[in-house]
Amino acid sequence: MRQSRVKYIPSIEVKDHFEKKLKTIHQAFKEEIKLTKKQSKEKGKKQGRQEGIRIGQEKGKMEIAKSMLQEGDPVEKIIRITGLSIKQVEQLNQVD
Repeated sequence: MRQSRVKYIPSIEVKDHFEKKLKTIHQAFKEEIKLTKKQSKEKGKKQGRQEGIRIGQEKGKMEIAKSMLQEGDPVEKIIRITGLSIKQVEQLNQVD
């Protein structure tokens, strides 16, 4: 025996209610995405600045070490003052 199915047809009020809810949810998602993009962009900028500062400091240490080598300072002193590794200082010494 086959059962008949009754198709539910929502009223205009119900349909309007759900459309408004969907629009509200959609708008909230759009705003959340916009905020997330902004926060991600700011985080990326901050990380980029920090990386740039780190690279600049490293280059500065290398220049100081290079000058100290040219002045004849011992490698141990250069390592102690600049914080560079012995390998980094020796590489500078080989370049000159």
